[in-house]
Amino acid sequence: MARFNNILLSLLALYVPFFNTFSTRTVLKYVNFDTLPIILLAYFIAFCIITNRRFFSGKLGNITKFMLFLFAAKVISGILAFDTDLAFSELLLELEFLVIFLIVNSLLIDNKSYEYIISGLLIGFLISCFIAVMQKLGVQQFYIFTKGELNINAGLIKENNTTLTRIWGPFGNSLGFSEYLATVGIALYSYFRWIKKNRLAAFGIIFLAIYCIILTVSRTALFATGFTLLILEFIYGRLTGKRAVLYVVSIVAILLIAFLLLSPAIEDTGNPLLQRLTNASQDLKEGRLNLWVKGFSAFQKNVFFGVGPGNLHMALSAEGFPMTSELISNFDGQHVENYFLTVLYTFGIVGFTFFMTIFFYLIKYSYRLFLLLNKKVQITAYGGAFFGAMITFTILNITIPALVSELSIKMMFIFMIVIINNSFLTYDNVTFFKSNYFLLRPFQRKKSVLQNNKYSPQTRT
Repeated sequence: MARFNNILLSLLALYVPFFNTFSTRTVLKYVNFDTLPIILLAYFIAFCIITNRRFFSGKLGNITKFMLFLFAAKVISGILAFDTDLAFSELLLELEFLVIFLIVNSLLIDNKSYEYIISGLLIGFLISCFIAVMQKLGVQQFYIFTKGELNINAGLIKENNTTLTRIWGPFGNSLGFSEYLATVGIALYSYFRWIKKNRLAAFGIIFLAIYCIILTVSRTALFATGFTLLILEFIYGRLTGKRAVLYVVSIVAILLIAFLLLSPAIEDTGNPLLQRLTNASQDLKEGRLNLWVKGFSAFQKNVFFGVGPGNLHMALSAEGFPMTSELISNFDGQHVENYFLTVLYTFGIVGFTFFMTIFFYLIKYSYRLFLLLNKKVQITAYGGAFFGAMITFTILNITIPALVSELSIKMMFIFMIVIINNSFLTYDNVTFFKSNYFLLRPFQRKKSVLQNNKYSPQTRT
């Protein structure tokens, strides 16, 4: 039964980038956020009965607690919202997200579960990249979506008098696809680089991720990927006492070569990614900044619980930001081009505090686990592979709010939370893991505290 359970988790992880792909096609269209909680709940009950396992047994953990607190804050925000019908329609999606998280979190039963999940993420990532390359080559069988089904930021578009071809992969949305590529790409890079000790696979994956990000013409995703790689290599180099210069130079070289050789995917003269980089300030000034200011004005009217789920567009319209009736009535996907501000404006200071606390714990826990991924401590802390993914994901959510409505990004985030949360709880009772010095070790010149028998892995409890 354990193997079947792990295979199910692997298939679910593999399916992450394809929630939109099959949303209207084949029998897989029934695998969505409306049906998935019911399917998983039925399986989970059967699994517990067959294996004689208690429902939601074990330590709850801080992340799970604050996930529940956050949902409670969202419910209060919905009750106080102007349009409660829109609010409760959105709250249903939030409930589905919570149920999926709680069940998947409980189904991760052993170390093999991590391997199965990461294998599923790897296969899904490789298939997605293959689809993106085929789209770039003009193979229409891999376009998947019709022109009318593509997001406004995907396909052949004009931006600042420049014609761009933005590849959309299995998402139908270039920005959502770039967020997936950057986040999962970094996680897989870390997994092969520091857990499997396979540098060739690690660099191959990150090169593929960067190439496909360039095909999406995403400025933020490219920056987040490069920045995270430099941070990871610096910390790990300090952690092991080895110089990370070679790896840093290699990463920079890969970024530059990929940028110079692979990015000219244009219909007219010029480099689309370079032109988007030079137009970044104009894009901020003319679009996002105005949206943030109007959103802040709406937020000030209910500071503690925000405008309410599904009511953000209505509040923006009341502040003078142009919104069509269709956008106002569409409760799903309402945002201000920044996920963190979207949470603040929608759910107020209370909901925002709970959400940022979850992010804090995810970064803190994954960082602690990342410090275990060295040759001196032979512990497979899978959550450590997602420290870099959390850095990337945090940067991306500043300008790419795909987590609001992209089911694939929501599911990806669930797996990130589950792996980091369970991996941390596994090693939370390790003595040296709790050492304050251990947290600062990459930035100290003293000998590692792990060389002291008191903190040796062999003597941990």
